[in-house]
Amino acid sequence: MTPADPLAASPHDLADLRARLAGLEAELATLAEHLEEVREAAASDAPADQDSESSDGESAGKAERAGSDGPVFILLLDDDHQFAVELGLLMTWVEQVLEPTYINEPTPSAPWCSTWWEHPEAYARLHGIWLAWVQLTTPASDNWTGPADWHRDYLDPALAALRAPDGPLIDCTTDSRVPRHHPRPQASTKSTT
Repeated sequence: MTPADPLAASPHDLADLRARLAGLEAELATLAEHLEEVREAAASDAPADQDSESSDGESAGKAERAGSDGPVFILLLDDDHQFAVELGLLMTWVEQVLEPTYINEPTPSAPWCSTWWEHPEAYARLHGIWLAWVQLTTPASDNWTGPADWHRDYLDPALAALRAPDGPLIDCTTDSRVPRHHPRPQASTKSTT
């Protein structure tokens, strides 16, 4: 009997590694952007924006959008770098806030995907609820009912659609003991004349 090859990996493991690598690349892009902001602030003798170091993704997202007229929905970002930065910020929020608090064990009636960022409908919906969360839970908004409104109007409907038995994650994990990842093919929006 020969020992198992320690470098051999199943296709599932390779898919997980690729997804994690994509996530790390997005985080690296975010960190590079923050480093550049700090360098620019130091060069101009202006104090660095301390809020951009927040671990919840809220003020970091605001710092990334500084100078713009407001947030841009992730599906409307044309620049690959901007998309990677925004996705990295969203991933941080999902991993630190959403998943530990709101994502239960996957079941056939409520699937989840650990590589949700490979599903355009998933990251679009999650980006929408993240933008609403930032808007409604920021202390400066002075909106005491913001968190309750966010749960009722944004989180609950978005998670119901994402985790529905016929939702965008149905081909992924429905049992935590058997992880799966199968992104659905996307319909082409280009004309075939």
